[in-house]
Amino acid sequence: MPRPMNFDGVFIVSCLLCLATHFVNTARSHENHNGHEERYPASYNLSLEAVGKYSSFQHTHSTILDLDGVMVLSWTPDLEKQEVTFTISARTRGWVGLGISSNGAMHGADIVTAWVKGDRVYVQDRYGDGHKTPPVDDKGHWQALAAYENNTHTVVTVKRDINTCDLQDFPLTNDTTRFIFAWGPVDPEGEFPPYHGPRRGAKFALALLPFHKPTPNLKNYKTWRISLETPLPPDKKTFYWCHIEKIPQLAKKHHYIGFSMIYGNNSKTFLHHSVAFECRSNDPKRPASDIYEQNVGHAGYECYTPSMPDHFKTCETFFINWAIGGEGELLPQTVGVPIGEQYGGADYLLIQTHYDNPHLKRDITVAFSMDIYYTENLRPNEAGNFAVGHAINFGLTIPPKTPLWVTAGHCSEHCTRQAFPPTGINVFMVFLHAHYLARAIRVRHFRDGEELPLLAEDSHFAADFQQSRKLSEEVSLRPGDHITVECDYQSTDRDTATFSGWEAKDEMCQAFISYYPRVDLALCRSTPTVNTMRDALEMPYIPSDVDLSEYVFCMKLLNGQHYQPSVNAIDWNARDKRRTNQIMAQGEHFIKCLTHGRVAMNLDHNTTRYPGNASPFQQRPLHNQCLGMPDSDFYAEHSHHHEHDHHDEGDHGQHDHGQHDHGQHDHDQHDHDQHDHDQHDHGQHDHGQHDHGQHDHGQHDHPDHHDQRVQNGFQDHADDEESNERHSGDHEHSSHEHHHSGDSENDDHAHHPEHDHPDHNDDSEDEQDMLDYDYEEQDSSRSTELKVLSFFLVFGSTKTISEEELVGIASFEVCLANVHVACNV
Repeated sequence: MPRPMNFDGVFIVSCLLCLATHFVNTARSHENHNGHEERYPASYNLSLEAVGKYSSFQHTHSTILDLDGVMVLSWTPDLEKQEVTFTISARTRGWVGLGISSNGAMHGADIVTAWVKGDRVYVQDRYGDGHKTPPVDDKGHWQALAAYENNTHTVVTVKRDINTCDLQDFPLTNDTTRFIFAWGPVDPEGEFPPYHGPRRGAKFALALLPFHKPTPNLKNYKTWRISLETPLPPDKKTFYWCHIEKIPQLAKKHHYIGFSMIYGNNSKTFLHHSVAFECRSNDPKRPASDIYEQNVGHAGYECYTPSMPDHFKTCETFFINWAIGGEGELLPQTVGVPIGEQYGGADYLLIQTHYDNPHLKRDITVAFSMDIYYTENLRPNEAGNFAVGHAINFGLTIPPKTPLWVTAGHCSEHCTRQAFPPTGINVFMVFLHAHYLARAIRVRHFRDGEELPLLAEDSHFAADFQQSRKLSEEVSLRPGDHITVECDYQSTDRDTATFSGWEAKDEMCQAFISYYPRVDLALCRSTPTVNTMRDALEMPYIPSDVDLSEYVFCMKLLNGQHYQPSVNAIDWNARDKRRTNQIMAQGEHFIKCLTHGRVAMNLDHNTTRYPGNASPFQQRPLHNQCLGMPDSDFYAEHSHHHEHDHHDEGDHGQHDHGQHDHGQHDHDQHDHDQHDHDQHDHGQHDHGQHDHGQHDHGQHDHPDHHDQRVQNGFQDHADDEESNERHSGDHEHSSHEHHHSGDSENDDHAHHPEHDHPDHNDDSEDEQDMLDYDYEEQDSSRSTELKVLSFFLVFGSTKTISEEELVGIASFEVCLANVHVACNV
């Protein structure tokens, strides 16, 4: 039997390595850590001759940060050296600022400000401390590598460790990162940059993963453009439109290798996702042309309604996944997807597009296009894509007012044993998908009852940034492997339950796995069985004949009521939510395993659950290694910071240290690699597909903080009414050339100003709520000693620590690497 979830215990314990690193590489790591602390001052200046001019280095990642293309960020993660090099290029002769944040807010962010003045470059390491001007850090971790200024641009290249092991810094992980940025038109007169005004914003990124969309060389590829222009009905808040497209008929075999999105009229505001499914015949005697050709050229139908033709439902295999915030993708150069039925692909695609119009705006027409790239130069491996996670039906139910609710969906060993070849398949990319209650998603991988490293994870998931994730290394899935998708939800802002469904206010928990070699598998999901749901909800009148393989959301119950109103009638304050969650997540699940053409596999078992002794929250990846901090050093450092920890903002590990006076320092002999770089024009970049969601919001009135923020530097923009991951307006693209120039691509976290999603609040208060999965008052007389189990079982046993120390660990976000903790203290 699976082990029950221990929500009362403390899991997520990568921080334990920070407490006991004297057991592991203490001397070497401590020396390295001290090197990080002492390498750079927090505020210094260097001669330009000492750092040189940036020229020859080619970054692997690049994005335009703002609407007008003023600020461009390029960077290269070096996982071997555990550092990242950034080049900030801005169309200004003033100062520039870049911050690394978990939620787009300044609070808790690691910030570097820099400018070129005369023959010197000035660099400051700062940290976000609420709404006020970011103070200079106690320790410096940003190393200037190059800088120059011409008549139009300021360009600064700096590098930083992926994890600095500094309380005032923010560690980079594979999670979604928000780059916050600002710039000023003039150099600072003193230590602090002048107030930036509206010249600032935030941009989503996957900072460490391989870049999802390098600029395609269009000379090597052919392009097929699909364009849609859809009027929205004024009486529907959510609208799904489905139509059939015919793939170009080709005389020889070609491979699909990627796509770009081209935003048109109203697409930034009202477009939620657009997905292309391969359409195959599930009747060997009837070719696909006999089924789908009749729909080619037709405008389409509203999806999942009686008007939609039944044969549309057989289009189940995912071909292209685009969702809000995505920037398109290019497949690795070794893989391609066959197109054309005679070549092992499909001749027809179902385009399913989801529009949101929550305020029922009238006279809205949404236009956008997809450029689909394909080539006759065949790749050595033919790829496919299959969906995993929780089935889209009533089994995904989330109670209201709940700080943490876990949903699990399984792709069982019974399905993979039948679908995968004996040699297995190789996963190279994963796409994570959920809606606005989701805070984290992870894809877990089991073999023979034992858990292997996570296939993918995002502990800072944002529904407004859904981008495919190339894996740093391919992962092999073998026949009999078990894949589990887990989603962490937070519903504290909702007064009624949330259910699975098509609307943005509904929820999903899915991942889409890109792999090779291509096999006959379209979908592998699960949902709690009827008996599991009856037990979890104490609702015996759920009918036993519910077809769990279909989209069932609000069926009629045996007592004559309907499911969703009955769930909302539950007194959740009196219900043991932990028990309910345990049963739903760990109980028996029904398997939904489909091949191409939506044909159900004939499996030897039709139910599944967590394998072996696994359970939700059992393990977490170790994103960072704060080694080299013996217990005494860690506690000494923590005690210094803990004295200043006010938690005014509901923060989760960042502290209010006041403003530090570090002054400017002259460090011409700064220790770093010297480079002889020619001047490089960073005003011109080719960055592939571009979006335009960042907007200037002007100065907002916050009287409590006005004086200090206006006087100096960064302003916290995430709390602005117009700027909390929402920006209005559309910038239209009408030509392919325009889409591959240096224009802004800043719509990734700014698609839906029309949407009211109060639950999707990325403020640190929400993150703090997730640390406390505890619905009951804590017994103040209980023992203040808690046991922490290391994820990697370094010690082979538990280590007893005091409650005071545990609070320190929970605050020490660096050592937690932004992974959620459940600490009942």
